[in-house]
Amino acid sequence: MKFFGSDAPGGRANRNYQVRDEIIRSECHCVAGFSRKPLTFKADDTFYMGRMVNHPNDYIVFGKGIVAAPFQLLRDKATASDIDRINFRGKWPYYIQLINTVFINGPISNGITIESLIKEHQRNAFVNAVGLAPHQSIRTLFMKKAYVELTQDATTWLDAEFSNRMTIHGTVDQNYLREAPKPENALCQF
Repeated sequence: MKFFGSDAPGGRANRNYQVRDEIIRSECHCVAGFSRKPLTFKADDTFYMGRMVNHPNDYIVFGKGIVAAPFQLLRDKATASDIDRINFRGKWPYYIQLINTVFINGPISNGITIESLIKEHQRNAFVNAVGLAPHQSIRTLFMKKAYVELTQDATTWLDAEFSNRMTIHGTVDQNYLREAPKPENALCQF
């Protein structure tokens, strides 16, 4: 699961923030940006997207896709044009390419909170939570992390919740995704 946004002032979205606006802001219908080369992802990995939100602070899963291919430096780095279009690409210039993306329609609050995932699965929610000391908060896993790996149980639960939210709220239209701006070297096709 990849986190979008930051803890910097203004880096968390309001819960009424529209998923469509996040797609335009981050081009997450095609790529996810990282500050370092994302070498741990493999083709066909399921890739959930969560946006950092406030009031109260949390993360809300609003989209998912499939990793198109492992990281490849020349293809998966922001171009000068990408950085001109989206300033934060200068700080997060490395991409994981995504295909078959789907997004819950409406405000980000229509998605699934990480709080609900943790409540359901506790320390069994995340692969690296197993090694935490009993007194450590699960939330320490997210500190200064761009992503976390979910356990199989958590992934199964999240898949079901995601499908349920898509049934209730619908999905962002494929025509919208097709027409949305994308990076120069994007592999996505709609």
